[in-house]
Amino acid sequence: MKKLLLTISAAFLASQFSIAQVPVTNDTVPVIVHVINLGEAYGVGTNLDSVQIYSQFKVLNADYAGQGFNVNTVPAVWAGNVANTGVVFVKALYDPQGNTLAEPGIERVSYTSLSGVPGPGAGWNATTIDNSIKPQTVWPASLYCNIWVLKLGGGLLGYATLPANSGLPWLPGTIPADSLKDGVVINYQFFGDTLNVQAPYNKGRTCTHELGHWFGLVHIGNCTTTPYCSDLYPGNYNMALGSPVFPDMADSCTGFPLGPMFMNFMSYVDDASMYMFTTCQSDSIVWSLHHSTYHNNLQNSWVYHTVPTSIKEMSTNDFISVYPNPSNGTFTFHRNGVLVNHFRVMDVNGREIKTDFVVAENKLTLLAPAGMYLLQVFTENGMVIKRLVVE
Repeated sequence: MKKLLLTISAAFLASQFSIAQVPVTNDTVPVIVHVINLGEAYGVGTNLDSVQIYSQFKVLNADYAGQGFNVNTVPAVWAGNVANTGVVFVKALYDPQGNTLAEPGIERVSYTSLSGVPGPGAGWNATTIDNSIKPQTVWPASLYCNIWVLKLGGGLLGYATLPANSGLPWLPGTIPADSLKDGVVINYQFFGDTLNVQAPYNKGRTCTHELGHWFGLVHIGNCTTTPYCSDLYPGNYNMALGSPVFPDMADSCTGFPLGPMFMNFMSYVDDASMYMFTTCQSDSIVWSLHHSTYHNNLQNSWVYHTVPTSIKEMSTNDFISVYPNPSNGTFTFHRNGVLVNHFRVMDVNGREIKTDFVVAENKLTLLAPAGMYLLQVFTENGMVIKRLVVE
């Protein structure tokens, strides 16, 4: 995707967004890792061991604190640019209904339990993931950072959604806010830094990089684009690959004697060769976290500390019920006194389905053929997903 890249500095952030070099105060991001597996035994293949999954949390927290692997090798000329973002990634303790997770921060899902999802073959493509897997497994984006770990095809290490309504000037102004797709996807072979992770992407930096995109950062640039942050080494450069050595003149544009800042997390090099965010990138991450749609509510999320009483009560009483299910297309929608802000129904490909809702009778009719559908209900206390079957 082509982007208009504008140079940004801490001074610009201060003048435009009322933030300067943001003081290091911890901003908490609660994470749920959806392990979409092929039904293997625990710790085998795509069904990653929790030790490997939890190693990714350690990597993220070190990298985003400016204390990650190899950071001590940053060239002296850029050592003062290494930033501590103040962002801390924590494991979610509860699911959206307030139930305690057996494995904090982890949900394991066999793909065979999902409707309309074929076997991955050499790996699922983004269309299947975004339109079929994500809508059936996503947890509320305003409460969780959703990370899907699965067999990803097309030679991709991972990919991420960009933040909607972030105000970051280098991003397009039309990025849609889509609660069913928001988050990060990582190939299971490159998640974490231990056990079955595969070199040269075996230091957990794929997730560090993709979360950078999720916060609104883009790649560091090449010889034809201007860096979006002024403290990325001045001017333009080629995108270094592999494991370059400073100064990387082989990948340097003419006139830049230091070569590219290949050790930046938003470059394309191998994991061991990337180990820093700059101050401007850090400021941009914090800005996005506090202003982007969904991101801006994560500081209010309860899923990593205490379940609100209202959530406990609603969970116990199954506060949203739909019956009969299956039906001929007409369902009775029972809310048990909970305020419902709005709802929508989608097919397994993520397409929204037309409905007819009679408020007085709480009757919901799907104007759709036989099949399985997903009812997404937005209440005063969060989102609930119900599966509907039309016979």
